[in-house]
Amino acid sequence: MARTKTQVTGQPASGANNRTLAIVGVGAVALVLIIVVALIGQGLGSSSVSTGGEEVATLDSQGMTVGNEDAAILVQEFADFRCPHCKDAATTLTPEIIENYVDTGLVRLQFVPVAVINDESAFGAQASMCANDQDKFWTYHDRLFDRQGRDLFSIENLTKWATELGLNEQEFRNCLVSGQYLDELNANMRDFEASGGTGTPTFLVNGQLLNGAVAWEEMKATIDTQLAAAGGEVAPATQ
Repeated sequence: MARTKTQVTGQPASGANNRTLAIVGVGAVALVLIIVVALIGQGLGSSSVSTGGEEVATLDSQGMTVGNEDAAILVQEFADFRCPHCKDAATTLTPEIIENYVDTGLVRLQFVPVAVINDESAFGAQASMCANDQDKFWTYHDRLFDRQGRDLFSIENLTKWATELGLNEQEFRNCLVSGQYLDELNANMRDFEASGGTGTPTFLVNGQLLNGAVAWEEMKATIDTQLAAAGGEVAPATQ
């Protein structure tokens, strides 16, 4: 489980020229940034969601949240794209949640990007938000975890991956270099701190805290307890 840092600062590497993108803090941090004049709303639609690197399900999605909007249980996952334990959760735990609970309409799953490890964490988080603008959050989510530990999260690489996945290159790059989502990232960090999480990943199951890439059995028991409290069904035991 990656431990939190009180502040993440830095900028993506872009050849010989670097541009200041972010000063991301857990507490109140003074930011000099470019304010977006208009934000594009994200409507409810259908999205192909990856589990373990394979696109296996088409689910109702709204940005970084997938599943039935009327589901009794909301599972929030605070994760850092540079965190190895978050990658483990993305390839093992999240697919189980989707298969057993999201696909069946019992749970909504919300991914909340945070930056707790280093400057690259902030750039990856912002890049995922820019991908979300083009309805490609979950696909880009998988690409970032796939490249974790193999490539630098630089402007060039982050933009290259977006282009490879079919995003508009210029639109994505403009979003990334402008620091458009610094406010949202800092809000995520404040929510993460308020959750009581001590590292990433951190899960909230209808507000109940689970720290770390917990075993599937623990996650299932927690979800089932919350479902029972809400008067809902529980998933069958996994064989």
